[in-house]
Amino acid sequence: MGTTETPMDPQEHDRVEELLAGYALRSLSGKDAVEADRWLSEHVPVCGRCRATLLAFSETVADLALAADPVPPPETLLPRLHRELEPRTARQPVGRWVGVAAGMAVILVTGGLAASQFLRAGDL
Repeated sequence: MGTTETPMDPQEHDRVEELLAGYALRSLSGKDAVEADRWLSEHVPVCGRCRATLLAFSETVADLALAADPVPPPETLLPRLHRELEPRTARQPVGRWVGVAAGMAVILVTGGLAASQFLRAGDL
């Protein structure tokens, strides 16, 4: 890579490793996520120890995902999925009729104003 590792305080390395663990688990948010992004872009590329730690954490997370026993879904899940996925052609979308009504109201108001102006012009 051509970059050299810069000396770092051991407590800082502990903090980086803590953030890398959270990063591998995808559990960081807020200030921790911002700090991890900074370390990942500035420090990890030049630090062999942190690159190896990130790789080890990532492999461990992958192993954990494969080691978990499957859990049966709740009995209510399948009927809920069926309800969510069934076509909704039986009812018309409400928004469509609201748009038609609004369009008709605009036409009536505009027509009334035009007729009013026409009558006023005739009186002049």
